[in-house]
Amino acid sequence: MLIANYPEDSTLRRHVDGHARFRLQAFMAAGPTDSTLRRHFEQIRASASPDVAIANERANTANGATAERTPEQPQATARKGGFFAWLSRLFGG
Repeated sequence: MLIANYPEDSTLRRHVDGHARFRLQAFMAAGPTDSTLRRHFEQIRASASPDVAIANERANTANGATAERTPEQPQATARKGGFFAWLSRLFGG
């Protein structure tokens, strides 16, 4: 690598790489700071998983940020289990 302080020792190099990866993931998870882009970002994450929306709301409340409330939309009942669970429900099992 062409980084001035990049360690030559394999253990130290692994720790430096791991720390850089962790900082990148933390940066990417933070989301945008613009209000419109942040709203869209939160909606996309909420549609992917309801647990993420709850965690984001808790984090925003803990940081003192006021979360923009959108009108509640009816939630589709989540049925878990995949194909075999669907097949079982189809035949009344």
